[in-house]
Amino acid sequence: MLVSSQPSFSRLGIVQTQRDLPSALGLSKTLSNQTKYNTLRQTFPEFVYESYQYDVQSDGLHIVFTFRLGNDILFQPSAFIPSRPFLRFDQPADAMNTLVFNIGLIELVSYWKCACPPKVRILCGTLDPPQAAFWKKIYFNG
Repeated sequence: MLVSSQPSFSRLGIVQTQRDLPSALGLSKTLSNQTKYNTLRQTFPEFVYESYQYDVQSDGLHIVFTFRLGNDILFQPSAFIPSRPFLRFDQPADAMNTLVFNIGLIELVSYWKCACPPKVRILCGTLDPPQAAFWKKIYFNG
């Protein structure tokens, strides 16, 4: 069964986009890394966790996340967790959504680092203040 936090994305046929952002923005290789960092943060003030989809199949858990940087840069990384006798994916929907949402939060950091936007917006879930503090610590301190 395919479960999605925002089903319309599967119908739009959005594909993963990968770019060398400094080159794509025309930033010279002679610019300092600090200048590139500042320019990227100004150009992309927000990183958006738009959605996740998951599908529990006999071989395991298949996941696709959708992240957006600016108006035209989309990332759609996927993950697969194979079935094992000790790992069951036939959990209640709330538990599975929480699991997949949080896997997306850790996946997000890899894509956020390409421009380090000052703001992360989450459209497919919510965080209470202690959860937000936890994720902020993970993002900034590893």
